[in-house]
Amino acid sequence: GKTVFVYFTHHFSFACDDWSLMRQIDVWIVGHKHYYWQNMEGGSVVVQEQRHYPTRILIGNGGFDEGHIDVVSFGRLREEAYKEGGEERVRLHFEIKDTCITDERCPSSSISIRAHCWVQCQDMPGGFDSGGGPRKATNSKHGFGFTFIAPRRRPVGPSAASVAPFNGTWKLQIGGATTSSMRWIGLQSCNKAAAVLCIVPVANESAASAFTFYDGEPTTSSAR
Repeated sequence: GKTVFVYFTHHFSFACDDWSLMRQIDVWIVGHKHYYWQNMEGGSVVVQEQRHYPTRILIGNGGFDEGHIDVVSFGRLREEAYKEGGEERVRLHFEIKDTCITDERCPSSSISIRAHCWVQCQDMPGGFDSGGGPRKATNSKHGFGFTFIAPRRRPVGPSAASVAPFNGTWKLQIGGATTSSMRWIGLQSCNKAAAVLCIVPVANESAASAFTFYDGEPTTSSAR
């Protein structure tokens, strides 16, 4: 049977919130936002046995053009079976291709409601031309895509529950070029009328907010 769990939802916000189920997801793909994003570096290799959080992809930049990104993308999933140390394994290549690379200023306007990027695409010599110029799929201009590796067959017994790599509650420090430029991450009001809190850099650890990582037990530690 298949051993990699790929989960599709329209939006990150409208999905299952039961962590005992969510931790079983290997790759979580959504759309909704008219942008492309992935939660790992382009070209990364993710190993199932070392994964704790779902690998996440947002690929919604083929819908409405809101001027957020200079390409239109689609995904191609390619499976490759192989053996390693006598064990049958599989590589799933999540290849991201560009079907349009903008040929205009992106975004076209500083006014968000007017901004766009995809009205004009670069011509791709040798590509299919239906009247708007030659087009063809090309490798991601931004290096998007990754490979997911897993056993090809399900284990006989249940695998041990993975442990969060930063198990617990932490205060987070973000780096800078010098010690004096380092900041902590805090929550502060950014819209008093709407009582909205925003994530902001703060100078002192005492003003930093604590973040609990999923199933972690509360601690008083800080992470740098």
